[in-house]
Amino acid sequence: MSDQLDLFCNATRIAEGRLSAPPSLPVGSPATPTLVILPFPMKARIGNIRDVATKLIATKSVPHAESYRALVTEGLIVHLRSKRVAAELHAAEVHRFWQAVDIEIVRRLDSGRRPGGGAA
Repeated sequence: MSDQLDLFCNATRIAEGRLSAPPSLPVGSPATPTLVILPFPMKARIGNIRDVATKLIATKSVPHAESYRALVTEGLIVHLRSKRVAAELHAAEVHRFWQAVDIEIVRRLDSGRRPGGGAA
């Protein structure tokens, strides 16, 4: 708590001109802090997950489902690139999305088997 208070007090003093700001570090120096972009997690895009699950359940053949899956995967990667998400995060985010889709498909198929419907 004391450290946070010191930071706040120093920021106030800098803003008031009573304390000079520390010099900026050159870009790329080892001490330069890095920024990691944390995207809105793909696994939390419930509307998109439900839409994809619905379409996959409705596919008539395995090749059609595989084609649709490839199309959606490419769309997800294009979206992540457009948001400038680091390339090393793409595979993990897409994997989490497909895990969520698989869970949604199982949930939907399982709810039809329960006696009295899926209102459990």
